[in-house]
Amino acid sequence: MSILVKVESEIKDELRILNQYESVEEPNSVLICRKVKGKYRFSLRRKGEKKQKYVPIREYQKLENIYRAQLISEIRKAIQGNVKALRSLLDNLEDYDPESVAGKLPSAYIKLRETLETRGSKSILEEMSDPKGILQNNKTQKNFPQSENTKDRAGLKYRTSFGLFVRSKNEMLIAEALYAAGLEFWYEKRLELTVKSDDGYNIEVVYPDFTIKLPDGSIMYWEHFGMMDKKDYQEKNYRKLQNYLANGIYPPHNMILTFDGENMPFDNGAVWRIIHGQLLG
Repeated sequence: MSILVKVESEIKDELRILNQYESVEEPNSVLICRKVKGKYRFSLRRKGEKKQKYVPIREYQKLENIYRAQLISEIRKAIQGNVKALRSLLDNLEDYDPESVAGKLPSAYIKLRETLETRGSKSILEEMSDPKGILQNNKTQKNFPQSENTKDRAGLKYRTSFGLFVRSKNEMLIAEALYAAGLEFWYEKRLELTVKSDDGYNIEVVYPDFTIKLPDGSIMYWEHFGMMDKKDYQEKNYRKLQNYLANGIYPPHNMILTFDGENMPFDNGAVWRIIHGQLLG
């Protein structure tokens, strides 16, 4: 599946979710909260007006509806931002399907292909329709560098369009975006950190999800934490972050952190905002 198809599919998914929220009207009032004698009091002010109307807490159903409407409004804005970012990405991508690329070759190459095939040669386009075929038949092309982490190699089960194997779908999306942006990067590249312990200082080897070389030659690390709803995972990576900080690696200076979990959906649009705002900006 090419990256264009993936992005188009992602746009459809985002629009499908957006459509589910379209039936809910936009809030026409602003919620105001004040603390009076240790208790919170809530009032509503219609947009464009100054007058406030107190809403007693016993009218909990009304307050729930106000909260729900505002929440859905913000969700809609986030999805609309994602769709805009994905469409912008789509405008800058090119289909690398052999059939599409072949149609753009100079006429001499088109005539050569036709001549070869009329003489009984196997269809070059069919042969190259699988990226593996391209690699096998083009000895000068180098494979994309794979993970240097020797642990849990079976976990590298998601393959990008350019042949890199990663551990999750969201890491695959990040990798595809970095690749499409033309950035040089490595997945799980070995990094040595100096870590303080009871017996002094030791070297600890870590494998950041992405090590990115920026246009100015500097290095940026990108860690994506994908199971933030699990306590043991949180504790393990909290220590990892402490070690990064102790070695002068911290956001936004030279590190990017993104998260997802059961109750923390991954924001695809944020990936492109990060790339254009922090890495290419």
